[in-house]
Amino acid sequence: MNERSAILAHFRAIDRDDVIAMEARRAGGEQSEGHEMAEEIARERGISSPTWVFWHQQSAWAFGGDGNLVAPLLVHWGGDHDRAAALLADLPFPLRVIDGGSDGAFQIVSDAAPGRLAEPFPPVTDTPAVKDRIRRVTAQRRKDSEWSDAEVDWMNAVLRGGDRAAQGYVVRHLAGSERISEEAYETLLGDWARIYVKAPKDVLVWDMLRTMERRGDPRRDEVIETCMRRPRWTFSSGVGHFLAERQDPADLDRLRELALTPCSHPSIPGNGAALQGWVQLRATLEQRSAADVAADALTDPAFDEGARRTLHRIA
Repeated sequence: MNERSAILAHFRAIDRDDVIAMEARRAGGEQSEGHEMAEEIARERGISSPTWVFWHQQSAWAFGGDGNLVAPLLVHWGGDHDRAAALLADLPFPLRVIDGGSDGAFQIVSDAAPGRLAEPFPPVTDTPAVKDRIRRVTAQRRKDSEWSDAEVDWMNAVLRGGDRAAQGYVVRHLAGSERISEEAYETLLGDWARIYVKAPKDVLVWDMLRTMERRGDPRRDEVIETCMRRPRWTFSSGVGHFLAERQDPADLDRLRELALTPCSHPSIPGNGAALQGWVQLRATLEQRSAADVAADALTDPAFDEGARRTLHRIA
């Protein structure tokens, strides 16, 4: 039985009488949904003073592909704190609970997790195993300065020789790191667009562009131009963040072009980073306040409703 199954079995065992215990599938995507669901279940069961515990979908990443914990699992609670703590204290070894107190969440941790990091690295061609191991490494030690030399060497090997799905997974951690090897860096630059397409949706080209800027890599401008032509969020948002951060006067037109990106949701701009970067760069160049620039930009009909909402907030 893996650790996820053991936790699920424990939650099923305590989900009785005046206790409500829910895993992510029942608790929903966010903490607020979990509390609302627990209160609804209490009403249905006729429980006047319930105690509840749950983890939601945003916390489920703590499990690796094998169902074992690679990071602490946040467990939220309601009702009687001491009762909730006592219910969770009976989890089987190697699981144990860290009590965050009356104002915090519980954490379920596995005393076996550190030992898993000592296991041999999987072959770079075994993509599921690669993803699982990367999650273990980066969950335990999030800063690249904390990774061991062996872990960094293996990640670089994945970027050099793994399939694109594995490369896309490791690029989140290596693209902005000074510990990326020259061979891995050149592999990335040789096929960066297709690697980033395989990366998780929240992984942007921002870190790669930062690394290229730091190195003075002459290919940087070509990458920027390619990103400018790509509507995919990975590229358009990533280059927007990079240009907004760089604040180079030569990027003013590029930032405006990106700022005009339409969004399907009327309440947010299509490229908020670029829009705010454009306002700030104009304010610096024209020696005006950002509020004044935003107010001026509101007279430009080219900005859509989402962008105009942001401009109103700045103004």
